[in-house]
Amino acid sequence: MLLMFSRRLDLAYQQLAGLFSSAPDWPLLRHHLARVHVLRGEPGEAIRLLEGFKAHAPGSFSNLGRAYAMAGRSADAQRELERLRALGAEGFGVGFDAALIHAALGDRDAALTALEAGLDDYSQMILFMNVEPGFAALRDEPRFRAVSVRLGLS
Repeated sequence: MLLMFSRRLDLAYQQLAGLFSSAPDWPLLRHHLARVHVLRGEPGEAIRLLEGFKAHAPGSFSNLGRAYAMAGRSADAQRELERLRALGAEGFGVGFDAALIHAALGDRDAALTALEAGLDDYSQMILFMNVEPGFAALRDEPRFRAVSVRLGLS
């Protein structure tokens, strides 16, 4: 994660790909590798890793939806958002992840609304919002900054 957040994507990929061959079913490893593919602009590779893979890992709820959005498969990304809504109804914190999918779809208002919801649903990764590359286009938004301030990150 540190390599991803510091934008050292090639090194992150090298390390994760080397491990993946020996543990392809380890959810955390598979999801981190898929996330690196998303950040490198390789949504097809992320989709290949995640379609049909049911296990989740911390911070993994948005990976497939983001890849679908980047690949132009907006209907599939919307289905991932519906899946997140169902998980949210079960008590999972999904606002952060929904915000990332909305951002990948280019829906700024929905992304910010979901991020604000992440304040109250205890989304796992929300404390990483200021370094999450998927939010780069939102960082100058007053609503984004307000969430950051409310979390004590700014």
